[in-house]
Amino acid sequence: MMWEWISENRYWLLGSVTIGLGLSLAGLAAVQWLLVRIPRDYFTRAAPPPSPATASPASRWGWWFVRNVLGLLLLVAGIAMLILPGPGIIAMLLSLTLLDFPGRRTLERYLFRQRLVHRSMNSLRKKYGVEPLEIPSE
Repeated sequence: MMWEWISENRYWLLGSVTIGLGLSLAGLAAVQWLLVRIPRDYFTRAAPPPSPATASPASRWGWWFVRNVLGLLLLVAGIAMLILPGPGIIAMLLSLTLLDFPGRRTLERYLFRQRLVHRSMNSLRKKYGVEPLEIPSE
């Protein structure tokens, strides 16, 4: 019965698998690209200042919208990578750097202090010849 369904829907199945693998590879590449570009002191420095007052309100809202949409997409990809191949936890942590919500900075620092998380992130940075991220104190 299952083989029958597979033979009848092989193109749909092949397309789904191809799209899934493509998204997994794209997510993995995006996580690595973002991870090596985070400043070394991102988790230890004070919160970044708000956007400059010289920027127009439309550009500030536009940037806020783009950041949050990308953050949500990366969060969904990270959740999917918990099941699919890829660094799901790292993707979810990186998505937090893009999203705006109360308590975000505290949550980021708490998650990064977890041994498995900072070791994974710093080993990936080492692979690309980038200095390790500083670990925040409690």
